[in-house]
Amino acid sequence: MRTIRTQRFVRGGQQTRNNEENATNGLAPFISEVCGARMPVKGIRRVQIKGYNFAPNVTIDSGEQTSSSEFRKSGDLPVVISQVKFINPTLLEAVVFAGDTEGRFNIVVRNGELDSGDTGNEAIIVINPVWVDLRTTSVLDLGLQISPEVIVNRNLEKGLWGINRGSEFEGVVKFRAFPWKRCDDLSFSIVFTLSEIEGISLFGIGEFDINVSDLGTDPLFEAESHLFVINGTANQMYGGGSRYRKWTQNIGGTASFQVSKFYKLNYNFSATRTLMTISEVDPLNFDRNVLFLRQWFLDSPSDSRVLVPYWTVGSNENLFLTAFKIG
Repeated sequence: MRTIRTQRFVRGGQQTRNNEENATNGLAPFISEVCGARMPVKGIRRVQIKGYNFAPNVTIDSGEQTSSSEFRKSGDLPVVISQVKFINPTLLEAVVFAGDTEGRFNIVVRNGELDSGDTGNEAIIVINPVWVDLRTTSVLDLGLQISPEVIVNRNLEKGLWGINRGSEFEGVVKFRAFPWKRCDDLSFSIVFTLSEIEGISLFGIGEFDINVSDLGTDPLFEAESHLFVINGTANQMYGGGSRYRKWTQNIGGTASFQVSKFYKLNYNFSATRTLMTISEVDPLNFDRNVLFLRQWFLDSPSDSRVLVPYWTVGSNENLFLTAFKIG
């Protein structure tokens, strides 16, 4: 009986391999999502390509005909894809090398003469992370979606501030022109300042598809996660991404903010955890931390696929969002 079972096990393993090969035989590959393919100029990232009908002998390129070795000599290609790894018929991994050019570039998966066509078009995004300065950037370029009861204003020295004529937590602003994918594991930073130590406001990130005009019965929890700032202090975050998945988290202490100083809330995403920090920053260089205030790991249960900067205006007309950066 042992021999029979062993023989069946071996044949089953062989059958699995045959099924993988047969499943892709004669079928064109299809790309449904590419994760990790947003990177800076001259960056290198390992990406995951998700889809269907991938074969074990698959190859991947950007649609260009020049080889990787020629690229490394001439630097002509904007991206090069190498170190392709077949995981299964629905998942591949590869390493992407970005060149000197910012832009959106294609990924093409090839099973011999069959390819993924345009399903991977513009899947690679090469862009250097920059601060979006809310004191100077055109409001039209921000893609603001604003709840009906909210009015957004600009201070040329401090940034955007808001008036909420409705309930404290029902007026929100979404920066729809700046989305990114969760699976890209990008960091996100947002800078703020106060003109007075009073009032309530929350800010952080939200789901791209949140309807700012219909936040439901518990709008405080519709955000992915946002920091609760009250009377110049913060010690909690709220969110969860759903009125049915209410989430709060203490940040491990209380951060206190002073008038006219600039502070940065940072999400450092990774495949496993999100490290959060609050720091005072140089008003002339938001990348330079002046004073570290708090650090903790985010435990929000939200799993929104596409994220955007998100702001619950609250009752605080003395809080200003100054800038944000993705990546």
